[in-house]
Amino acid sequence: MLAVAWGCVAFGGAMMMLYLVPRLQFSRSKLAMAAAFIPYGIVAWALAAVLFLAFARGRPRGVLALLAAAALATQLSWARPYWPREAPQASGQAVRVLSLNMLYGNADPAGLSAQVKAANPDIIVLLEYTGSAQTALAPTGIFRDYPHTAGFYDPPFDDAMGTTVLSRWPVDEIAQLSTGPGQHLMRVQPPSGPPIVLAAAHPANMTNGGGTGLWRWEASVLRRAVEGHLKEPLIVAGDLNAVQEQPTLRSLLGLGLSDAASQAGEGWQPTFPAQGYGGVPPMIAIDHVLVSDRVVARNVRTFRVLGTDHLGLVADLVVKPA
Repeated sequence: MLAVAWGCVAFGGAMMMLYLVPRLQFSRSKLAMAAAFIPYGIVAWALAAVLFLAFARGRPRGVLALLAAAALATQLSWARPYWPREAPQASGQAVRVLSLNMLYGNADPAGLSAQVKAANPDIIVLLEYTGSAQTALAPTGIFRDYPHTAGFYDPPFDDAMGTTVLSRWPVDEIAQLSTGPGQHLMRVQPPSGPPIVLAAAHPANMTNGGGTGLWRWEASVLRRAVEGHLKEPLIVAGDLNAVQEQPTLRSLLGLGLSDAASQAGEGWQPTFPAQGYGGVPPMIAIDHVLVSDRVVARNVRTFRVLGTDHLGLVADLVVKPA
C-alpha cells in the first residue's frame, strides 16, 4: 500500500506543478490534457495521507502524513471556486441561457427539444452545429419559438460544423472571430434593460493542429474579442475546452470575468465526457458560462442529451441596470 501512497504523491505533485507553472501546459499536448485533472490532486493527497498513517512505520510516518496533509490543504485552497456558497442577490433583467456542444450535429433533436421546452431559455447557444442538425431540428418547432438567429445558421450551407445562436429577443452579430469551428460575438436586446454582448465560444482544444499552439491562439483571439466589452453586460457561453486550472481559461478569468457556476455557488460541474464510456461519468468541466460584473449568476445546472459527448448547461442570470 505504500507504493500506492507514493503513486498518489507522484500524481498530486505533478498536478501541483502544472498549476503553479501553467506555461508547462503549453509545452506539450499531453501535459495540457493532464492538467484538466488538477482538481483530482485533492483525492490523491487525501489518500496518500491516510495510507502513510496506516502503513508507514517509524518516525517518517507522521512526517509523510503531515506533508501530504499540507499539500492537500494547498489544493483545497486552490479549489475555492468549487466550494458551495449562497448565490448573490441582484435585481434587473432575468436571462436564461442554454448551451450545448452537439458533437458534429449528432445530438438527438427530440432530446434537445425536450430540454429546451423544460428549461424555457431566452438564448440558446449550439456548438458543432451542422446543416443536418438544422434539418433534424426543424420539425421540433424550435425555430418558430426562437425566431432570432445569428452565427453559422443561414441556409443553404453544407454540413460543415459551426456555431449558431437562437434567441427569443433580437440578436445582431458584431463579429465572427478569425477562428474555427466558429466563434461569434453578438449583441442581444432583451425587452428591458441594456443590450447584452454574447460571445458564443468554442476555441480549439489542446490537440487540434498537432500541438498546443492553436489552443493557445484561439483562446487569445476570444480574450481580445471580449476585452473591449467588459464594462457592458457580457456573457461568454460555450465549450471553452479548458478547466479553470488551465491558462487559457485563467486568462479569461483574469480579465475580471466570473465563472457563473462558481459565482452561483454550484461548485464543480464536470461536463465531459458525457457518453458514459465504460460507465465512466463526466470527469472534467470544460463547458462554461462566464459573466462580467454587469451580470450576476443565480443558478447553473447541467443536462444530458443523447448523441453528444458533452453535457449542456442552463444558466439563470440577471443583467443589472446601468
